[in-house]
Amino acid sequence: MHPYPHTLSIDFGASFTKIAYRSPCAVYTAPGRYDESAEVIALDAVILVPTLAIQTGSDAQPWAFGQTAAGLNPGPKMRVFNNWKAGLFNRDNSPGAASASIIAQAYFRWLRQQLLEVPNLFLNDCKVRVMVPAFNDFKDLIKVLRQCFVHAGWDDERLEFGTEPHANAIGLLSGGRNVYIRGTKTGGNIDYGTTYGINNPYIQSARHQLLPGAQSKPFRITIVDIGAFTTDIAILTFNPLVVGNSDGLQEVAQKSFALGTHSGLDEPLWVALGTRHKLSFANYNFTLREQIKAALFAGETYSVGGVVLGDMIDQTAIEQLATDFAKRIWAKAVVNNKGNNLRLGSRLDDIVPFTVKLVTF
Repeated sequence: MHPYPHTLSIDFGASFTKIAYRSPCAVYTAPGRYDESAEVIALDAVILVPTLAIQTGSDAQPWAFGQTAAGLNPGPKMRVFNNWKAGLFNRDNSPGAASASIIAQAYFRWLRQQLLEVPNLFLNDCKVRVMVPAFNDFKDLIKVLRQCFVHAGWDDERLEFGTEPHANAIGLLSGGRNVYIRGTKTGGNIDYGTTYGINNPYIQSARHQLLPGAQSKPFRITIVDIGAFTTDIAILTFNPLVVGNSDGLQEVAQKSFALGTHSGLDEPLWVALGTRHKLSFANYNFTLREQIKAALFAGETYSVGGVVLGDMIDQTAIEQLATDFAKRIWAKAVVNNKGNNLRLGSRLDDIVPFTVKLVTF
């Protein structure tokens, strides 16, 4: 396989699946610099593909996924699986874990079929990178996930798995760019300076340290990704004065916590609103619930079922839910993990200064 082939990256989230595609970087023969930036792939005209599964109860179409599933109001014969990713990464052989494996195979088979229909994507020639949480038993989890992909028809030899915190950090620094430079001799290399860009904090750090009298020190960036199933944190340490064909990455310290917006924010919200307004949000489809959330979390009102949601009482409750959720994340990631958390033998509060970026979906 070519060192820089067609590459498909899949961010397999609990609420949404995000997909990016990059063309191969080495089809050029003339010397020069070539930009092969990653492109986000839209399925059903959306780039945030709902990771929603509905067992329809119909023999003609047993499963519904993506936008189709998102628009379905649950019927009496339907089974709706909103957060089945959590069951897939369950450590025991519970019924939920077995059910999630079945759902995963059906979902990945559907996803593959959708991607095969995307023009100029060349799925069968792609290296496929799948991002998963950085749990301590990461290697065991990807064995399960790999089997689900393979049973769904994906090529085992083209599959590789990475951790979400690391991918988030590199993606934010590069902005999805992949710049390849080819000289007069055979071969070529990634142009990291152009990939990151002159205004990148990493490049600016390197420029600053080249000034007379500047003291060499590592550049560190912390990424916090609050997802539906997990909160992922990564601390990356770079050497800004690296020499040679390297991005300067010296160390990646990363960890994922099983605390996300689905159980920590969304479910308590539906319970609170349902209790107060006598509504059953389980009867509403995924798309409608997302619209309600978007409005209420923005401080706006939303009318549904003859009821106006989002008044001052609702907003006070939402603010309290968000505050409690943020405190739980902080306690999980920092307070209860000092001394042996994200870095091997290091402490989060030892890493000063660092840059913090938030990634939410």
